[in-house]
Amino acid sequence: KTGIGFALGTWGGGGGPACKVEVRIAPDGTVEVLSGTQDLGTGTRTYCATIVAEELGLELHQVHARIGRSTYGPANASGGSTTAASLAPAVKHAAWNAKNAVFEKVGAILGVPVERLAVGGNLIFDSTNPDTFIGWKDACALFGPQGHSVQGEWQGHLASGGVGGAQAAKVQIDTLTGEIKVLRMVCVQNCGLVLNGLTARSQANGGMVQALSYGLFEERVIEPDLGLVLNANFEDYKIAGAKEIPEMLVVFEDEDLRGVIGIGEPVVIPGHGAIANAIANACGVRLREMPLTCDKLLDALTAQKKG
Repeated sequence: KTGIGFALGTWGGGGGPACKVEVRIAPDGTVEVLSGTQDLGTGTRTYCATIVAEELGLELHQVHARIGRSTYGPANASGGSTTAASLAPAVKHAAWNAKNAVFEKVGAILGVPVERLAVGGNLIFDSTNPDTFIGWKDACALFGPQGHSVQGEWQGHLASGGVGGAQAAKVQIDTLTGEIKVLRMVCVQNCGLVLNGLTARSQANGGMVQALSYGLFEERVIEPDLGLVLNANFEDYKIAGAKEIPEMLVVFEDEDLRGVIGIGEPVVIPGHGAIANAIANACGVRLREMPLTCDKLLDALTAQKKG
């Protein structure tokens, strides 16, 4: 039998003023962005470099992200989907300060007010007269052999908090063996400003995989009186593998115009509920304990037959 189930999930997320960011401009035009933050595989390096490159009108390969050392400045611990919302606004602020420092040098050379200057295509130009311009490398050379360094810190108006999402699961069950197979999962999520579409989608896929894994397979056995873990080890701890992963679709809410919030944990929340609801939709029995295993389904089906 086949059923479809739905579930909702909410999460806080958002950032705080823990991160300090430095942007360094070398006289040869090389740019570095430095922060003591870390990258847990969530694309931190990518969006740090992307934000700076976009602000300075450069290509992504021209900006180098340096992270993961305490000498690069303070940063928040990675948890609660707060890294991006804490770090990205500080990176934006540092990049904006760097751009304005360059504008002050270039404005004096070109005889153009700073407020009329713009960047793009490795050029700094007069927005009212694009024929008046200077190349990026030539502009950086104006700082002399020492180059230039600026700082940035968290800007609350660039971040926000509170995300929500809905998930659907299509599940097939075998009423004879109790086998449960998830055929498809769909995630519709809001998460504020999406910094990188590809990595955000990848995180959402990972969240659905996690939800499926602890919904169907993972089981930590606890001794009820002493609270001791009775699992022998984690080598035999069952998790979802490639064979169990269904077709997955991620849709981000286009109308979410808030600042950066976060995406890591929120997607994990509704998946197991959607699977459980799909099982109930397929055969009319409600499983209320995870993991949702074959034996529990067969026991519930037997009880259902007995009335």
